[in-house]
Amino acid sequence: MGSPLREAAQTLLNHTLALPDEDEAAEKLRLMGLEAPTGADALLLGQYLKALRGDTAAAKYVRDAALEPEQREDGATEDLSDLSDAELTALAREAEP
Repeated sequence: MGSPLREAAQTLLNHTLALPDEDEAAEKLRLMGLEAPTGADALLLGQYLKALRGDTAAAKYVRDAALEPEQREDGATEDLSDLSDAELTALAREAEP
């Protein structure tokens, strides 16, 4: 089971934009072809716009969002927190030389 904070963040990121203060981001995203933009889409758009203005951290965020986890500079891997002990043990065995 995930943490309440993680669940809240996932809910926010996955909800469809509909609030009045989300209209500007939602409209931009719809113009880009997204029929039902979400909070995650708006977050990525915000980072993208910052990157265009020269924010290197934002550029890395956008780049990393587009990459598979094993390709990311920060070495991020898949989230294993929801795996059972048996699944984690099986993964560990697969990684053994």
